[in-house]
Amino acid sequence: MEVTEPAVAKTLNEDGVGVAEIESNNGGRGWARNVERELKALGSVRCVVKSVPQTQNKEACILASSARVTRHVFMPQGWKHKYPEFYRQVKGYQKKGKSKHDDGPDVRAAIYERVANPKKSGVRVRTA
Repeated sequence: MEVTEPAVAKTLNEDGVGVAEIESNNGGRGWARNVERELKALGSVRCVVKSVPQTQNKEACILASSARVTRHVFMPQGWKHKYPEFYRQVKGYQKKGKSKHDDGPDVRAAIYERVANPKKSGVRVRTA
């Protein structure tokens, strides 16, 4: 956490993120507070950190959105090498409990759900 909290805050600040939603389950609320503290230490006033509870079953969300995510979520060129652990999690996910790490598929499903259902999530989506 002492590595990821400052790194996430730095990335949020450098990328000009306006709102960062962080799951509040299993210690996530404290982690979100620490990221917010790190942002303030960087002098960031733009990014708002929101702690959001996740009440849905993670595996069910991943499976329910997998076809839509596959069709509509595009990863940047070279992501296999730039984000190797994330790549392994996404490409190695198996639906029958054999996946040790499912954070990659989980975050892709969550992002898709927020973009696909902006009224439900409170996220504003810009259209061209």
